[in-house]
Amino acid sequence: MGLPLEKQTVPIETQADASLQKLSSVLLDRFTDLLHQELNHAFNIES
Repeated sequence: MGLPLEKQTVPIETQADASLQKLSSVLLDRFTDLLHQELNHAFNIES
């Protein structure tokens, strides 16, 4: 048998929120680019 496990908690909400705030404009730009490419492909290649 192994050693007993002890539950550990780490508060990450503040750090995660700060990271998402920094990346939000980059993520939106990337999403917009990918959506534009997908729509162009759907309209110009598949139809």
